[in-house]
Amino acid sequence: MTEQYIEDAHRTLSTSFHSELVPFDALRHAFGLIVANGVILDEIKKALFYGRPIKDMEAEAGETDFVRYGKFLSSLHPDRAKAENILHAIIGKMTEVCELIDALGGMTDGDETKLDLVNVVEEVGDGFWYDAILLKAIGSDFEQAQRINIAKLKKRFPDRFTETQALKRDLPAERKTLEGQE
Repeated sequence: MTEQYIEDAHRTLSTSFHSELVPFDALRHAFGLIVANGVILDEIKKALFYGRPIKDMEAEAGETDFVRYGKFLSSLHPDRAKAENILHAIIGKMTEVCELIDALGGMTDGDETKLDLVNVVEEVGDGFWYDAILLKAIGSDFEQAQRINIAKLKKRFPDRFTETQALKRDLPAERKTLEGQE
């Protein structure tokens, strides 16, 4: 399924690049904000799931935080361990994306360095690891996620990617496809 998924995904890939619509400094600024927030999120992940205290924490977690975390986790999944895995996977996936953006952001300063493809593959693999944790916690797998994703994309782009279809989506019809009703 993976090789076919990669091919099917490319069928819906945009071949346009509208650099005339976004000032380069806006991209750099967005990268900077994402990376800065990724650093904070990574500290939170390491505290919640690896037991490493956050430096310079303004306040300590109290009894109300314990209750709030309990309510929050139970809203994610009735099984506490699965709920914790869902949260861990989502936060972890975000931190991996931030690491990929950080790799690009360093290059936006005019640095002559080339993109470190070995690191890119490593970060993608780390993202897959978090995806695997999340999919197992919700009772799914890669094949199902890939199959559902391609079905949604085929609904959105019946023949191939078009900018019109990308901008004018039929979300209710896509939701029916995601739910297996079409």
